[in-house]
Amino acid sequence: WYQGRVREAVVSTQSTGRVFVLCTSIPIFIVPLGILHCCIKSDSTPETTSEKLGLLEESTQNEKGAGKGADEEEYISVPNLVGRVVKASLFVFINIFQGYGSILLLTSLMREVNEKTCRTLHDETGTESRMDEACAMVDGNQFLLVGLVTGVGNVLGRGLGYLLSKRIKFKILQPILAVIITVGYSLLLLKHQNMALTISAMGLCKTVYSMMRCETSLISFDPVFFGTGAIAWASAVVLGFGMVGSAIGNGLAMFISPYVTVQITVGLSVVLIGVVVSINERD
Repeated sequence: WYQGRVREAVVSTQSTGRVFVLCTSIPIFIVPLGILHCCIKSDSTPETTSEKLGLLEESTQNEKGAGKGADEEEYISVPNLVGRVVKASLFVFINIFQGYGSILLLTSLMREVNEKTCRTLHDETGTESRMDEACAMVDGNQFLLVGLVTGVGNVLGRGLGYLLSKRIKFKILQPILAVIITVGYSLLLLKHQNMALTISAMGLCKTVYSMMRCETSLISFDPVFFGTGAIAWASAVVLGFGMVGSAIGNGLAMFISPYVTVQITVGLSVVLIGVVVSINERD
């Protein structure tokens, strides 16, 4: 009977896991790409090759006549460029580290809570105090909670981040968000941990991460912040740090203890507070 229950739980979890991975891997971008490629046409097109050549020559001459003055007018030079790149790189690195590893971190924390709950039940009932795989596994309903936290956090966070960034200055909004996400991850270190607290804290962190992600996306390609002459290499450096943050966040969440990962994340979150406070070049 015991082996049958374990086998049933394993099969159920594997089936739910496959459906979850399938639903999160569907390439939904193929449909709009097909629409753009096949259905959207230009309203007016040149009828002959000579018309095309004439339009091309006219456009080239206009660009040559106005190009030099436009380039001089739009050129932006900024002081302390290296400092700006360093601060923006740390901002993006820590923000993406917090967000990209949160899905794997949440499932690891849920498994830890399941193990603790099973251990308590074993102690209360006086049965053999050993952990079995079926008891500690993240089940189907919990995978749905992971999807809910991720989806709602992203949608709600991006919307709120866009609206608030239009109404509140960077130097006010971003430090407040950095403090909130630090508190959210700190809640995960409480000794008496339960599933409700874990999901609520990670939902808060995911939402705040998405709110800050709006700003990190903008600052990565901001010619006013980096200057027009250095925007290409500065953006490349910042995006590179973001990719490194994603890889490290996922790696820590998968291969080491989740509570050690949370401690590292809390430490980086404290650093993030100082980073966003030091970025006084943005309004």
